[in-house]
Amino acid sequence: MTVAGASLDLFRTEPGLGRHRLSGDGFGSAAFLRTAWDTRFTVGGRTAATQPAAPVGIPLIIATLLLVVAVAVGVRYALRGSAGVLARRLTAAGAVFLAGVVCTIGVGGIDWSTNVDMETSPEPGMWLLVAAVVVAAAATVMIHLRGPAPTAGWADPHLAFADTPTPSTGVSITVLPPEPPPTPPWAPEHGERS
Repeated sequence: MTVAGASLDLFRTEPGLGRHRLSGDGFGSAAFLRTAWDTRFTVGGRTAATQPAAPVGIPLIIATLLLVVAVAVGVRYALRGSAGVLARRLTAAGAVFLAGVVCTIGVGGIDWSTNVDMETSPEPGMWLLVAAVVVAAAATVMIHLRGPAPTAGWADPHLAFADTPTPSTGVSITVLPPEPPPTPPWAPEHGERS
């Protein structure tokens, strides 16, 4: 989702409803379309000019690569039946990095609409990036909730016999002390004289 969001339009900025509105019969509407790589000025749906912008696509690609590595490490640990520490840390780092980049992009989009008399609205690319942050955060929570798989004590000989002294036969037998013989019914009670 991050790669798709980085390739689509993130924000559409149009002049406000006041005197700056650029529209007419033959002219069409004017807008700035911001992507992760550039800003396009469109008139009537056609691109009139393109200007390079701050390449926020590079941190998005880095976050994607970090999350892909986390998935690969997580699959490796899942096949072994546990959630490894490395998989947990990579997933958390990727999710936090992606959230930071998307927040930076969002603040940049809001900044455009507050500096000039413009109306800025999020486009599908921004919504995909927000969804990617939610999915990465959910993956981080899930991998941290999943603990190591419990192993049976008998599966690991070092754990099974660590606290129990074992005889040379390998079988530990518990021997109870002998019980006292039953008292005959005619015997005097304890503390009673005969």
